[in-house]
Amino acid sequence: MSGGATSGGGQGSGSGPIVHQISFLLSLVAIALGWQFVARLIPADARFAWRDLVLEHWRHRAALQPYLDQRWLWLALHRYHVWFALAALPGTLAIGTVQAVDRRTPWALLAAPLGWGGGCLVGLWLYTSFLAGSPMLAVLLPAIFGYLGGAVAPRLGAWPPRYTSARHADARNREPASR
Repeated sequence: MSGGATSGGGQGSGSGPIVHQISFLLSLVAIALGWQFVARLIPADARFAWRDLVLEHWRHRAALQPYLDQRWLWLALHRYHVWFALAALPGTLAIGTVQAVDRRTPWALLAAPLGWGGGCLVGLWLYTSFLAGSPMLAVLLPAIFGYLGGAVAPRLGAWPPRYTSARHADARNREPASR
């Protein structure tokens, strides 16, 4: 190997694609389950039924954009940017758990909520800038950035895996050839 360092244990420099797929799918399940809990926290006057929302979309299909702008402003007024971001937290914890098990370190799990929090802060900061021009984007930004921060942080929290020097790795690679 000509690189400076390699991962110990023959696991390569990162998790395999199957680990990423598992963590992504588990995160979606965790978000769906988390929404069931978060929806109960929303004040009764700010709740809406999904069935009613679909029917409203159908009724306004001829002029959907003005309706969507109005609906997303209503969501912003009722703090759904906070509720959506909170619903993303279980998804990031699922990613952190998979990374912690795969990398055999608790730091990935501990980094997930920190990354989620940092991402949410960035999303909330951008929320005010986007609210007037794109209410849909403004409402979704805290959840998107929270999810992305919570997904990236466990990878960084598990960093670095056990490294060995390049000389040690080269000696280990040449050993079977000399026998």
